[in-house]
Amino acid sequence: MTTAKNQFYLISIFFALIALSLIGFLVYPSLSDIENISNSILQDKEEGVLIAAESKELDNFKKNYPIYESNLVKIDQLFVDAKNPIDFIKFLEDTALASGVDANISLSNAVPSKSVNVLPVAVFQVQAQGDLLDVLEFCNKLETGQYLVKAQSLSIRKSAKEIVVNKITLKVVDASFTIEAVTKDALASGSIIK
Repeated sequence: MTTAKNQFYLISIFFALIALSLIGFLVYPSLSDIENISNSILQDKEEGVLIAAESKELDNFKKNYPIYESNLVKIDQLFVDAKNPIDFIKFLEDTALASGVDANISLSNAVPSKSVNVLPVAVFQVQAQGDLLDVLEFCNKLETGQYLVKAQSLSIRKSAKEIVVNKITLKVVDASFTIEAVTKDALASGSIIK
């Protein structure tokens, strides 16, 4: 009887080990696969909801585009056309003339300064000559003007030239500085979404 009992225990332990190994090697991996697949389905569902929300927002924007259009055009005009900066250079020349400054403006190959901003910029070199206050007014008008610009590296030195206005001799200064102007490349190659 003890031998039969021992055989029964051995067979029971053997089948229990087989059952546990089946659970360990077949059922557990299947359960982890099911968990991974369900996580993937949930992630795909969340992405689908996000895409649907983005699509709804895009449709809403397209529907309301006429309302936004005038403001978008104004924003677009803040940027310099990097491929054809003639309007911007004309703005610089007109501002210099209005400030009483003689300016020479050229497109520079200088690398833009590292700023927090990662918008593309065009760099212009400005050589200006005039009264100190006029030169400073010119710089101020540029930075507060119709374009997104930043004047940098301003260097001013006394010029040998003097200007006489109404019997008053004004000291002339030579100024040199760079202007970084944000270009239309910042708005997906200058186009506004329609």
